[in-house]
Amino acid sequence: MGHWFRQREKAQGLGLILVGIPLASVLGAPISWRWLLILEELPAVTCAYLAKLWLPNGPDEARFLTDEEKAWITEQLDLEERQKTGAQSLSLLQTLTHPRVWHLACIGFASGFGTYTFSFWLPQIMKSVSSGPSNTAVDFS
Repeated sequence: MGHWFRQREKAQGLGLILVGIPLASVLGAPISWRWLLILEELPAVTCAYLAKLWLPNGPDEARFLTDEEKAWITEQLDLEERQKTGAQSLSLLQTLTHPRVWHLACIGFASGFGTYTFSFWLPQIMKSVSSGPSNTAVDFS
């Protein structure tokens, strides 16, 4: 799929996926059951297999695109690749002191910290909210 989209579009898609991970934990963990794993997995695996069979490997192999559309997509991807290779490279020290790196590191730390804190403390939160079942009952729910 990486042959079809520009970096910005891929970054936006990845951002949506990364936002969805903690939301899935918060919303899905209290209501999910073990058997739901199988029901959720089957369509995803089936669609992945079918996508591998049916989707072309790149714009050049796409039968549903016109020659103009193929040329435009290829041109856009080549332009982006040239811009990327012409970009400024940073040394290790410059990378470690770059504000964007620190910004992203803080976001990653806060996201992981929040997700794992919530996951580890969720049984105790459920126990305090409910009518006081045993620790074992809370762990199995």
